[in-house]
Amino acid sequence: VIPTGTFNHFAKHIGLPLDIAAALDVACHGHTERIDVGEVNGIPFLNFSSIGLYADVLNAFVERQRLGWPKRLALLRACADMLRPYPPLQVELAKGSEGVQVQTPLVFVGNNRYHLGGVDLLQACGDFRSGILQVAYVRHHGQFARLRLLASAFRRHPQFEHHLVMTGLSSFQVLSARSRLRVAVDGEVKLLQPPLHYRVCPQVLKVIVPRPPNDHCSPLAHLET
Repeated sequence: VIPTGTFNHFAKHIGLPLDIAAALDVACHGHTERIDVGEVNGIPFLNFSSIGLYADVLNAFVERQRLGWPKRLALLRACADMLRPYPPLQVELAKGSEGVQVQTPLVFVGNNRYHLGGVDLLQACGDFRSGILQVAYVRHHGQFARLRLLASAFRRHPQFEHHLVMTGLSSFQVLSARSRLRVAVDGEVKLLQPPLHYRVCPQVLKVIVPRPPNDHCSPLAHLET
């Protein structure tokens, strides 16, 4: 892994230094681990997938960067976009014969456990070998609920969990009456036809991570809860 992305979430989660030369040193002298990969309709993701408000804002952010907007300005405009009226998603989260109908502006699916907090938004709080997807959706919709969620991002100790319903699943479906859903898959946005089939693929990816001081410990041990 070479950390040259926009936010480098995955590199941070595996403890990789963000300095390119240091990351290359890890590539040459690090330790290999197997980790889980998430998947939606056959498309893999390492960090997370999302539908609804985040996917739409990310799409606008990426388009503005393509037009030459500076990253910080594009990010500020994306935050401002969250304040606009936004129709909620009406979806069903289904596992087998059971399902729950929800109206929400945002559904988040993380590859393993995440703590949602801060402007950086995502921090892994488990290693990448738990064999689960963390599924979360915003409890309430409407402009006031979005304002509270946005305000939480700028607190010193954000508590996004108060605004979310969260659970862990190895696989599930997202059903919708819409013909297409805009889906964020890591840093990319795709238009996919529902139902969306999510699943975790346990320990299918080899990744080189920093070698721990004690070789008897897992390099990912610092991520374990």
